[in-house]
Amino acid sequence: MKRMALFLVVCLLFPGCKKDNAHPDTLYLVADLTISAGSGFEYYGNEVKNGLDLWKDSLKMVGAEILYEDNQGTLPQTVSVFNKYAGRTDVPLILTNNSPLGAAVRNFAEKKQVNLLALVAGDLDFCDGYSWVFRDAIMQDQEGEVLADAIKSNPSIKRIAMCGVNDAYGLDGMEELRKRLEGSDVRVLQTISYDKGSYDFKFILNNLLSTSPDAIYFAGREQYIISFVNQLRERNGSIPVYTCDAFESPTVLQGLGKNAEGIVFASYWNHFDSADAEAFLSLYRQTYGKDPGIYAIDAYVCGQYLYHIISEGHRTASEIAEALASLSFNSSVKGTLVTRDHSVISHVGAFTIDENGQKVLLKNE
Repeated sequence: MKRMALFLVVCLLFPGCKKDNAHPDTLYLVADLTISAGSGFEYYGNEVKNGLDLWKDSLKMVGAEILYEDNQGTLPQTVSVFNKYAGRTDVPLILTNNSPLGAAVRNFAEKKQVNLLALVAGDLDFCDGYSWVFRDAIMQDQEGEVLADAIKSNPSIKRIAMCGVNDAYGLDGMEELRKRLEGSDVRVLQTISYDKGSYDFKFILNNLLSTSPDAIYFAGREQYIISFVNQLRERNGSIPVYTCDAFESPTVLQGLGKNAEGIVFASYWNHFDSADAEAFLSLYRQTYGKDPGIYAIDAYVCGQYLYHIISEGHRTASEIAEALASLSFNSSVKGTLVTRDHSVISHVGAFTIDENGQKVLLKNE
């Protein structure tokens, strides 16, 4: 893939491009990732590392290097990493993958004045409090938009029932969809929540189906979707189902089998129809022997984004933050990226699963 280093070339060709002594010769972008086995979160960390690694050479050309640290999925190790780099002017940014560390890490980062960029694929519950979040979407918000459009475009749906996990992911998902259906011909019959760890949906299905809905919306993680949909299909084999983004996981398709056919879901919409995107996919497959997951794609585009910012001459924490706040950037992989609520976001689309088990785009933003 072609990688331009325009800023470096200009400085070499024009003597007037002088070094600013306030800017360190080399910037270090610390990637604090869960990459050790045994934590349960190493998949995410290794996906992020794979995506970022493809930008290591290009970043070096503009005077930036990636330093990897393993947070091992623990708070003490993350605190140790932050202590190691906090206050260093040559470290404008610490990147972290989606981890279970939550508010404790973010509070510590704030006290240490660490500029923290989270690499998170859509999860609102992990995002609050970071300096910046690089993610595919503000998922519940954008999911509500595309699913509402898909539901309203189906003339046979006039009544819908909802079920979601009893946390921000499910409750916010149901509320966002409900708001976007207001004023339409589609009436929300009821919303029911369930607790994490609950996989028996018999009682909930009794309640949902007793209202005779034309469709059901469900919000939950992988194993919940598998349990809910399979139990639903035993009771009703044809009612339309609308759900969230977990279909990016092959586990869901494997767990549902033919029950996945026809389900409509919101998910990340990557732009893989350009020559540059095809080159990225080819490079990733050649390097790692597999297709990139959503975290690898996020990390790759984040590396692309940071390369763009640094090559434009933004080299301090404040300059990078200012660039993040104002930059609208066209990624060859994700299309136009914009800043919203301290998040760098792209598109969400409505998809379905066809008779061959393939993901098919129905409608995008």
